[in-house]
Amino acid sequence: MKLPSNYWTKERCHEESLKYVSPNELKNNNDYVYVKCFKNKWLEEFYQNFEIKRGIFWTKERCHEDALKYKTRKEFSNNSKSSYTISIRNEWLDDICLHMDKKPSSYWTKEKCHEEALKYKTRTDFKNKSYQAYKYSRINCWFDDICNHMPIIGNMYRRCIYSFEFDDNYVLN
Repeated sequence: MKLPSNYWTKERCHEESLKYVSPNELKNNNDYVYVKCFKNKWLEEFYQNFEIKRGIFWTKERCHEDALKYKTRKEFSNNSKSSYTISIRNEWLDDICLHMDKKPSSYWTKEKCHEEALKYKTRTDFKNKSYQAYKYSRINCWFDDICNHMPIIGNMYRRCIYSFEFDDNYVLN
């Protein structure tokens, strides 16, 4: 059933907006109302309600339930921005992310970084597949020591430059 063009009044839009926790949720669930509110500059007014509701909605327990869906903090921040942001703001992040694959900085000793580096054949693989060990080995200046078994594949400074010299001594790079 198609609604008449004057159906979405400010009051009806406000009622509809109260069903959702955030403006993004309103946009995802009822794009038409979101656009109507945005064009009429009602969204700013309704946003205060979102802030109040968001604070009530995202309790520490709900943020923790939400965080349990993810294996890493990066995955959590990419897929659930609102609960991640609320968790940071309220300093809950460390508590609710204990189940995630994040090792404390004290975990990465030189020996553990070396063990991790031995799993990879190239420095690029080491960086891409075990970034934390890579990062701590760079910070602590162990990188060259623990990666000495890896061949250097390329270098930004040591490169070959190909040139062709023709019969008339013209050189093409």
